[in-house]
Amino acid sequence: MHPCFYAARAERTSTAGELPVEDYFGTRTVEQHFNVAGRISPAASVQQFYSLEATIQMITNAGFAITDLREPHPTGEQYQQNPWWRENFVRPLFLLLDCIRR
Repeated sequence: MHPCFYAARAERTSTAGELPVEDYFGTRTVEQHFNVAGRISPAASVQQFYSLEATIQMITNAGFAITDLREPHPTGEQYQQNPWWRENFVRPLFLLLDCIRR
């Protein structure tokens, strides 16, 4: 999950406010049930989030070096042709890091 932009499903609409700076630089927890094909998960998914700075410090303090960073997103064609992307992808939700032990 992207530490800068991930929010609970209820907070993902384009009209939702931005994450307050004090929440971003603090520790925050997102707890939510997921709806997949009409089925609600029986247990909530719980994620703990830290600022990007704190996340990188934890990785490097654990002896890793970051070799690549990706933020998955729809292609321009997907975004233009499928309204689902415009309605549901209002900010990056995922951050992928490749790391190697130093």
